[in-house]
Amino acid sequence: MAPLIEPSSTEGELYPVVPLREFYDNIDADALRLNLRELKSLGRAVQKRIGHKRVVGSALFPWHDQTTLWWFEQGLVSVMAAAGWEVTWITDAHYTFDDRLLASLPGTVEVRRGAGHLDSVDSSDGVYDGVVSLFVEDATIRLANRLGLPLASYSIKNIYRDEATLTELPQSPPVLWHTFAGSRNFRSGTRRVLQPEQWQLRGAPFPLNRYYLQPADIEPDFEVLIFGSKSRDYPLVLEACKQAGVSRVAAVVDAEHIESTREIGKAHGFDIHVSEPLSHLKLSAFLQRTRVVLNPITPPAESHYSLSVPLGLGRPIVASDIPSVQPFVGPGLRVAALDNPEQWAAEIQALLAETESGVPFEPALTQAKERHDIHRFFASSLMETFGGGLGVSRTPAGTEE
Repeated sequence: MAPLIEPSSTEGELYPVVPLREFYDNIDADALRLNLRELKSLGRAVQKRIGHKRVVGSALFPWHDQTTLWWFEQGLVSVMAAAGWEVTWITDAHYTFDDRLLASLPGTVEVRRGAGHLDSVDSSDGVYDGVVSLFVEDATIRLANRLGLPLASYSIKNIYRDEATLTELPQSPPVLWHTFAGSRNFRSGTRRVLQPEQWQLRGAPFPLNRYYLQPADIEPDFEVLIFGSKSRDYPLVLEACKQAGVSRVAAVVDAEHIESTREIGKAHGFDIHVSEPLSHLKLSAFLQRTRVVLNPITPPAESHYSLSVPLGLGRPIVASDIPSVQPFVGPGLRVAALDNPEQWAAEIQALLAETESGVPFEPALTQAKERHDIHRFFASSLMETFGGGLGVSRTPAGTEE
């Protein structure tokens, strides 16, 4: 069943983060069927493990307009619908969801727009089995405590500067599933937004919604593409490219770094093909014009999105050897020291040799599927949260039925 969007007066204000019509018009039909089959298989696994559930969920966040947030929100709703669950979903997002996908899944999703709907969830809605919160925040924790229900709580964003420190703890085991393994995501300046010692943290390398990615078997235009870092970090990898014998270099940079990137490239003997940040589908296409991705990110910055996305498109990566990158090290990603261009050059040469027969690069695709898949991430966390006796249906007052 397609989701119910309310109130109808907000319809004109909703916008697509990912142009779904363009996506469905251009995706290979066989690839789409494979994506859908994988999702339905995970849904059946959740259904078999913990049965049918009726849950109320929320996604409340002030900057609720980013592609990566849509990836996660759509992914979580999709997994619950694939499991055949009844979902009341409360969100302050103004983007649309993938009605075509949700209509092909056995569950039902009712979307209620606005945080105020949290206060109206009570016994008149019937019996819920649990609460799901895409962002860790006090209002939904209070809702779970008020209903006496287990809470599946996630942290899938960086902390913003003025974010308030949490004051609530769930009555159920305070487990927080977060997508920034290796990071210090729970601080805002010197102030801790989250008190990690009060929660059981379950981290994962940044998952991506592979349903909306389609690796292409094309002849790349570039040998390397620099992605996910600032122009100040480029001299290191450009020197490494010279040592590795690379001639065709591209970069995706913020608008204010375009000219400096070109100048740095010229200083190192490269005519860099420079692109501004692109929308999801255009970025996917651009990343696939290269054989190898370079991410020379320097602390304290983190760039999890720019690590997982190339892997999901079958593009191997050489990245900085820093703590936040370590969870991604694997068959599709190698690391090199920030002060060692010779090491970068050696890793670049090795991956260029391994991709000489073409891309997508199978080890990168395998790593993306096994370690960075958003549907697997949500399915496993929901099974652990609502399985093992945690998912007992309760009345809103918190007593056993």
